Amino acid sequence: MTIAQAQSLRHTLELFRAHNHLHLVEREVDAKFELGSVLSLRGKGQTQLFEQIKGYAMPVVGNLLNTHEKMALALGVSKTQLQSTLMQAVEHGIAPEVVSDGPAQEVIHLDADRDIDIPALLPVPHWFEREAAPYITAGVITAKDRDTGRRNVSIARLRVEGGNLLMAGIAPTHHLAELGRRAFAKGQPLEIAICIGNHPAVLLASQMYVELGHDEFDVAGALLGQPLRLAKGKTVNLEVPAEAEDFLQNNESQRAMGRGEAFGNLTDVAQLRSRMLRPTTTLTTLLRRRSSVCTRPAITNQGLRVGTLSKNPGL
Repeated sequence: MTIAQAQSLRHTLELFRAHNHLHLVEREVDAKFELGSVLSLRGKGQTQLFEQIKGYAMPVVGNLLNTHEKMALALGVSKTQLQSTLMQAVEHGIAPEVVSDGPAQEVIHLDADRDIDIPALLPVPHWFEREAAPYITAGVITAKDRDTGRRNVSIARLRVEGGNLLMAGIAPTHHLAELGRRAFAKGQPLEIAICIGNHPAVLLASQMYVELGHDEFDVAGALLGQPLRLAKGKTVNLEVPAEAEDFLQNNESQRAMGRGEAFGNLTDVAQLRSRMLRPTTTLTTLLRRRSSVCTRPAITNQGLRVGTLSKNPGL
């Protein structure tokens, strides 16, 4: 197995398959409500790989990290070592390395060619009936401080507005919101890249509570035990995990702020957060593997487990 393969979601799925942590859903499933319902009902069990999504050729995986056992297995440690492994990764990071390209650059869709229609290209689930639109919920967002060049890696809810438009829902206290405010105050957009289909080390690292400027990709490298391979963006000055399944490259703009809508949160309650920063982001490029796999988290259990476990080391 190569270093590149070891850093891929596909390797993790094969590992889960070998340890009976993966369940294949072979029948067709609708991304609107049905997919989320299945993940919720099976929230404490195996990772679910949906092979047939209605209207799409791309499979979807969910409930990836809904148990501590699977988190530990993905990182190659025991369950009892999981917390200490995360703490050591924060304190002793391994810097990433930039490579020439990655498999997610095999297929390129450009906004300049009017070739980006997110609802047509990606099976983004519509989770709850009270939500206004489908949401991307497991996209790892990379951004940089324009003044220092330091990177920030995080996850935020991304509502599909249609065509090449997304609305990012960002908590006002989060580092990504601070980077956005700094850029918008200067009348500049904030470049971001959204990576879907990441290795669990990247997902966990993105949720660490560390200081602004502490590179979460260093944490991911420590969790992997080797430098995380990064590829340069095509239309943004950012580096992203080279082995991810899909990249969405965008510019966030303060000039077109999205409207507030109710959404389902981790406690099974439909909630309206009017204080969130909600910039509209326009995709300039969508890059994919030829046969990519979309990642969707569990409805509640995965978010709670990943959030509480990964945030503790940074407190």
